[in-house]
Amino acid sequence: MNGFGRVGRCVFRALHERGLASRLPVVAINELADLETVRYLTRYDSTHGRFPGQVRVAGGQLEVNGAPIAVSHV
Repeated sequence: MNGFGRVGRCVFRALHERGLASRLPVVAINELADLETVRYLTRYDSTHGRFPGQVRVAGGQLEVNGAPIAVSHV
């Protein structure tokens, strides 16, 4: 995903909530924010609530429900 702002996070969340993440996996995110901010904004949303899964930083990548996602800052 190029950009992980409001729309990017909503698309990401929809993929996971609808069970489509295994058929259309997000393997990389390009976002200017640092990794901890990306994790926090993915996990907590003031409109949609908490993300329905595990979101953590591991090995310099975002890890969502055990799947690694590379995050670049270009």
